[in-house]
Amino acid sequence: RPLAPLVNWASDKDNKLTRPVMEAVAGIDAKATLPKFTSRTFVSQAKQEAGEINKAAPAFGKRKAAIYATCFVNYNKPETGMDARAVLNHIGVETKVAYPGCCGMPFLEQAELARVAENAAKVSKELCKLIDEGYDIVALTASCGLMLKFEWALICPDNPDVKRVQEHVFDIDEYVV
Repeated sequence: RPLAPLVNWASDKDNKLTRPVMEAVAGIDAKATLPKFTSRTFVSQAKQEAGEINKAAPAFGKRKAAIYATCFVNYNKPETGMDARAVLNHIGVETKVAYPGCCGMPFLEQAELARVAENAAKVSKELCKLIDEGYDIVALTASCGLMLKFEWALICPDNPDVKRVQEHVFDIDEYVV
C-alpha cells in the first residue's frame, strides 16, 4: 500500500523508462494497461466508513452479508466494494467486510493445486467463523466467487470448511436478486 504511487508510476504504459524493462524481464507488453493500486484498501476504507443500514428496507433484521473483498477489489478497486456495501445496506442487509486472504485463482491458473488447497483451507476456516455468526458470504469478483463455490470443492472435497463455504457463498448479483 505505501508503495502504490511508485508502483503505479512504474507500471504506467506511458513510462518509457520502466515499461520496456518490464516487457524484457517479465514479458508484460509495454503497451498493455495495468490495473492501478490504491494506497487505501477496501478493508481499511470499510473500517473507517461503517455504512448505514436502511431500517425501512425489507431485508432489515433478516439478512447479514460478509463481503469477501477479493484481491482486485481490496487493492485495486475499493470503490467497487464501497458501492456494493452501500447497495446492500440500502436494501437492509447488515454488512461486514472480510478479507482473510486470496482465493487462490492465480495459483489455479499456474496448476499449483497444493497452493490452492492451502489457501482454501486458510480462507474457508476464517469465513466459517462468519457463517457461524449468521453471515452469508458475498464475493465481489465473479472468478473469486467461482473459486469459493466450485473450484475449492473439487480440489478439497474432504475439507468440511470448504463445503460449508460452498453452501453459503453468493456472487454479489446473485445475492441482490
